Amino acid sequence: MRRIAISGLMVLVLGVALAPMAKAAEPIDSFAYLATFGPGESFSFLSEPSAVAVDQDSGRIFVGEGAFGSARIFTPNSSPGGEELTTVDVFGVTGRLASNVAVDSSTDALYASDRSGYGIGVARLVSDGAPTPTYTLDPSFAPESDLLVGPAGIAVDPTTHDLLVADRSAGKVYRLDSSDGSLVSTIDGPEGGDFQAPNAVAVSAAGEIYVVDVDSGRVDRFAADGSWLSRLPLSAGASPKTIAVNPTSGEVAVLELRVGQTVIDGFSASGTLEFSAPFPSSINGTPGGIAWDGGSDRIYVTPANATVHTFVPAVQPGVDPPAGTPGRNTMLVKADVAPGGEATTAWLEYCPATAACDDYPAFGVGGAKNPWKRGPAHEGLTSDTTIEDEFPLYSNASWKLRVTAVNDKLSNSATSTVNSPLLVPTVETQGAASVTGVSAELTGLIDPIGDLTTYHFEYGPTTAYGSQAPLTGEAAAGKNRQPRTVTQLITGLQPETTYHYRLVATNSVGETAGADRTFTTTGAGGATTHAYEMVTPVDQHGALVNGSTNFWSATDGSWFVTGSGAAEPDGTSSVIWQHFLSRRSSTGWSDWSQIDPPRFSNNGTTEGGVAAVSEDGTHALVISNRVLDAGGIEGGGNLYVYDLDNGTFEFVGGVSNEDYLDAYVWLAGLQKIAEVFIWGTPDFSSVVFRSQPPLLPGAPEFQIYRWSRAGGLELESTMPDGEPPSGSTTPPTGLPGEHRQVSDDGSVSYFSIDLNGSDYGVYRRADGQTTAISVIEGDPTHTPWPGRIEGVSRDGRYAIFSSLVALTPDDPGTGVGLYRYDADEEAATYLSTVDQGNAVVAGVSGTTQTAIFTAGGPGKVLVGNQIRPLDFFGPTNASISSSGRYLGWISGREVFLYDAATDTSTCVSCLADGSAGGDAYLMNGGRPPGNRAPRLVFDNGLIVFSTKNQLVTEDQNDRFDVYTYQNGKLTLISPGDGPYDALVVEAAAEGRDIFFSTDQGLIPRDTNNVADVYDARAGGGFTEPAPATECEGEACKGPLTSPAPRTDLGTSALGKSGGSKNNPIASITRVKKLTAADRAALARGGKAHLKVKVGGPGKVTVTGKASGSARAKKAGTVSVPISLTKSALSQLKAKGSLTITLTVHFDGTKKAVSMTLRTTTSKKGGSR
Repeated sequence: MRRIAISGLMVLVLGVALAPMAKAAEPIDSFAYLATFGPGESFSFLSEPSAVAVDQDSGRIFVGEGAFGSARIFTPNSSPGGEELTTVDVFGVTGRLASNVAVDSSTDALYASDRSGYGIGVARLVSDGAPTPTYTLDPSFAPESDLLVGPAGIAVDPTTHDLLVADRSAGKVYRLDSSDGSLVSTIDGPEGGDFQAPNAVAVSAAGEIYVVDVDSGRVDRFAADGSWLSRLPLSAGASPKTIAVNPTSGEVAVLELRVGQTVIDGFSASGTLEFSAPFPSSINGTPGGIAWDGGSDRIYVTPANATVHTFVPAVQPGVDPPAGTPGRNTMLVKADVAPGGEATTAWLEYCPATAACDDYPAFGVGGAKNPWKRGPAHEGLTSDTTIEDEFPLYSNASWKLRVTAVNDKLSNSATSTVNSPLLVPTVETQGAASVTGVSAELTGLIDPIGDLTTYHFEYGPTTAYGSQAPLTGEAAAGKNRQPRTVTQLITGLQPETTYHYRLVATNSVGETAGADRTFTTTGAGGATTHAYEMVTPVDQHGALVNGSTNFWSATDGSWFVTGSGAAEPDGTSSVIWQHFLSRRSSTGWSDWSQIDPPRFSNNGTTEGGVAAVSEDGTHALVISNRVLDAGGIEGGGNLYVYDLDNGTFEFVGGVSNEDYLDAYVWLAGLQKIAEVFIWGTPDFSSVVFRSQPPLLPGAPEFQIYRWSRAGGLELESTMPDGEPPSGSTTPPTGLPGEHRQVSDDGSVSYFSIDLNGSDYGVYRRADGQTTAISVIEGDPTHTPWPGRIEGVSRDGRYAIFSSLVALTPDDPGTGVGLYRYDADEEAATYLSTVDQGNAVVAGVSGTTQTAIFTAGGPGKVLVGNQIRPLDFFGPTNASISSSGRYLGWISGREVFLYDAATDTSTCVSCLADGSAGGDAYLMNGGRPPGNRAPRLVFDNGLIVFSTKNQLVTEDQNDRFDVYTYQNGKLTLISPGDGPYDALVVEAAAEGRDIFFSTDQGLIPRDTNNVADVYDARAGGGFTEPAPATECEGEACKGPLTSPAPRTDLGTSALGKSGGSKNNPIASITRVKKLTAADRAALARGGKAHLKVKVGGPGKVTVTGKASGSARAKKAGTVSVPISLTKSALSQLKAKGSLTITLTVHFDGTKKAVSMTLRTTTSKKGGSR
């Protein structure tokens, strides 16, 4: 006997649970769809097969054709179906139909019924018993002419050989004598009533009769004498159509429709439900006939779509509803799986209980709207086991958990709901920033876990603290479900004093405090001393530092990304921009490493492969047309998270060129890659980005997506109804100023839809729900109007956006309106009209309380809800301090600093008399590759800029130099004493680190005569290598042109030249010619070893048509392994010979070497 099925879901079936669960985590004996035999298989077209029967002795399959008066006979074989044997013309009259068939296994007699308009009746045919039988009509079988009105299902009683006929029109079941068709008896209906429309009949080996009444939706069981016995317990909503009995076991199979799906329900001889086997969607059709072969245990079904389907016994894996053990924003999920000896794969999934989880079955994970997130597959299970995964499920929420197990025939799933309780807030006391002699900014991290949370900082000279910020009451931390950064500025401190502090947060569960930390205030005065540190390497291998753009640094100055605008011979890509990462250690800056992903060359211009670098410098969001991780699409447009520490890639999303032409170029092409990145966690375990090519089914072009390592890819720019929008999202602004679109913790995002679709407007998305915010005040329909998001507060509560329509009564509607939206109040406040045309918002502070904007005329600054005019035309390239108090910008080729607290502007790059003396530079255009804009203005009033104006006496050249301005004091950062430009590119740690590019060599080892990036670091600098020790004998010999070693090595002081660029420490003394064997190896595509003699330790690099590198530990000869490039090898094979020139690089020096390679010929002939 078969145990009851739990769900009966088949592989690739998008169905629902079809039977109640009897016992969890036990394998279930059931049936599974195996295959179909029909058109295109071993025989010609079947015309509307409406019936099927099996000869229990031979296993032959009889198929009645509903469109013809014939029956097709098949011989079973080991294949999924059968081999066609012959065709029987049942009625011999055109127009008659073989609507139903039955076989007497003892006599080989074949019966067929017809209730068409051309003739109504039942025929009996007799076999000649030949291997390929011939059937002839038995004229002696002649039921009374007026007996049958609408014969439908027929069946042979194996105990009497009588024929049972279900007459649908008469509402009766007749028993006919097999010898002449005479009426033996009649069954009028079940106990207490009549049949309504008996459509099918089957008889067991014991003579019990089963009748399917399609109009009443019943299956009744009768004794051989016609007395009613019982009714089969069909599932709710089932509509039975036909029936078969296994003559060996007495089990019953009912073919039915349930919730629009065709299903086989199996019952024991006593009437207990044993299994449910739904049809896969690929073969679903109108239920026709069903037959059960007792010998092979196969079930055959004709669904009236020109095919016959075979079902075979199968083991359905057993599953136990998952159990979850909640932790803090995590949950350990376990479930028992019983494979029943079959190789089984199982996985766990989770879904917020508030989402439409029930709308998505176990095989529907994926797509733009599906809320289920799937864990890793547990493969190769054969014995009972417990699978488990830990998921990032936040606390204070209900979750639906699901386990699914699948083998090669059947699957099963079970779902449970688990509540994760509310806990006290998670609190982390973080560092103190902007520390001066009298003030400091205390920072911390709070996870409110979805409950309204408040906080304060405690501080004082001891761990007793004694003071708090805010001074009175508590500050609000909100009720987000992800950690958020909080800060408080404390003042009135004593210089050169150590203070203790900690963060304390409270929610409805209780209070929790972070760890104690300390900071020490600075002295009351004294100048800050910087020292130069060379960030980029001396040997840049052909790369070129662009003087003003594509730079990115850590907030603490511990790493730096340099953009290169020249080809990198040793690199993995050939694009307009390449990116290199340098890290700072206690001994110096590391040799940079390229962070562009591998790629194939392609048609069209590619701007770059790096969309962004994470705040902690460990990961990058990159774009490639190569498969770098499972899921990647060869030649398509792929996004990956690149682990910069171990060199691995994690697939985020992608699209093929077949689905979207030139997908890679539309992601990484010119002026495209800057529109991709929007936000990421500090380690890029989650990112929000924009993609022109659609990355999910149903998503339009130009949409915003969210990816996380735990949850995968989902559409972020969804509408309030959960559907993808009609229209494109507006791209991130190309301006370098602060234009945040996502809260710092990632829990809230804002986006706008342009006028190309009907869903235009500005939207806010939080906790999985999207809300339109560009709506007219008081509009009950909440209809959005066209606008653009301009900036968002760090906590996601506030947003600055522009609107083309007056949304509030105080907006005069004379131009573009600027608004601030408050999510707590769910309302927008009108701020200003930005004249006619499109507003250009140059930057928005992290609180949205400060913003600078223009519209083709004088600039304006927003402070709180107050708009203040600026007497400067078109402010551009704005930089805003963290709190929003200070703003810096370019106007009229000079740099200005605005103090919102005093409402004053200062031209910091102007000459002493206030006149504009020449060009000034703050930052270049272009969106930065990270969460924040380049920070050149700080809350301590410091601004960093470049200018050609000679603002201090130490500035003796007429080139760009780097300056700082603070509290009326100017400081020259770059030397200012040579014919070299110095352009500021970034600053970090409240101005402690000032990064700038220059051709000037500022330390002795900078001998490359090209632009480099330097860090003018307060309290920084490294000890340079000591001069070489005195030599003896041959060790003293060197090239006659080499200068004597310098004795003034070390870190150069600020404002002083680091010496000449023409003083190499070591050089190449000789490059030996390749041996004939090495040249032959190169020509074959193998490796050769180029011998290079150098005057000291360092890295030797070979570039050109062959490349390689090696490191010399000391002066002497180093062997550099080299191999031909693919293009050079192709040219050599095509031409037979090739002259190549290689360049050997070492510590700023280089030598060229040329040679001719020829293809070699093997003894058997042919090149090799």
